[in-house]
Amino acid sequence: MKFNNIILRKELNTHSYPIGNNIHIASKVASNMSNVLRELFPHDTLRLICQGSSGAILSTLIYTNLQTQVKEIIHIKKPGESSHLNGHGVSST
Repeated sequence: MKFNNIILRKELNTHSYPIGNNIHIASKVASNMSNVLRELFPHDTLRLICQGSSGAILSTLIYTNLQTQVKEIIHIKKPGESSHLNGHGVSST
């Protein structure tokens, strides 16, 4: 598939982890990915499937570029991942 080949050849630039600490790089990667998705699926409605927090961040950035095409973001949790705050020095109050 063309999209996989582009990613494997690293034509979309590279991203650095953690994504949240390198949001400027992630934004450029998401913009490039959005352009490829727009080229490959110009008239299709898209559902973005992501895993983990980095995937969620990248999917959201892609959504901001393709709002009219993206119907939903489907988030698949990694094993042991929770949906809500579970400590880590962050208070939800």
